[in-house]
Amino acid sequence: KTFVLQHWEGDWLIRGNYNGKVDPTPEAINGMIEWLNARQKGVNQARQELGLNGVRVYHAAEVNRVVDSMREGKPNMVNTVLPQTELDLASYSAWDAVTAHHENPQVFREALDFIAAHIPDSPDFGDRNVYVGEFGMPENNFSPGQIQKATPNAVKTALDWGCPYIVYWQLYCNELADRQKRSPIRHNEAVRGFRLIRPDGSKAWTWEYFYGLLNSDKENF
Repeated sequence: KTFVLQHWEGDWLIRGNYNGKVDPTPEAINGMIEWLNARQKGVNQARQELGLNGVRVYHAAEVNRVVDSMREGKPNMVNTVLPQTELDLASYSAWDAVTAHHENPQVFREALDFIAAHIPDSPDFGDRNVYVGEFGMPENNFSPGQIQKATPNAVKTALDWGCPYIVYWQLYCNELADRQKRSPIRHNEAVRGFRLIRPDGSKAWTWEYFYGLLNSDKENF
């Protein structure tokens, strides 16, 4: 069994908010570096003391503002924190590439390259120690054609690049279409549509796609 310990989107953590236009402070960046290195030391120590015994435990940091750094040099986790760490893995919450640039999967590939160039290699994963911690497209905000093109493109790109894990967001949608309404979810349009299974129990196209992918012996994505 393999366990990966990670935090959620680190570029919001070092800002303390969801405003990507505000740069993180040097204090926040240094604090994140120290925290991640301390967590990694703890995982390393546990591995040394307990051994493998059929279980592997890894430690990861999650980045989510990569394209801004790649294209404009903005200070984010990827270029200010990761180079100062010795992490097992980096998780990429890839909304700024997969979804924002769904028409061009090359942006996603370039983002994976950019992350890998800034995180030191790890003993178990080498120079491919980057995985996709989140990606997806809300069914009620994008057309079926866009979803049916962008999702396989993202999977193919990540697999071809060498990502060890790919995590789709998500099984059931947790984001209300109207955040002012807190009533029980009774219809499919009440949520944005990050999902494999809809509120009415029907399966989205993404469910069919992943089911077919996971149950196929062929390289048919």
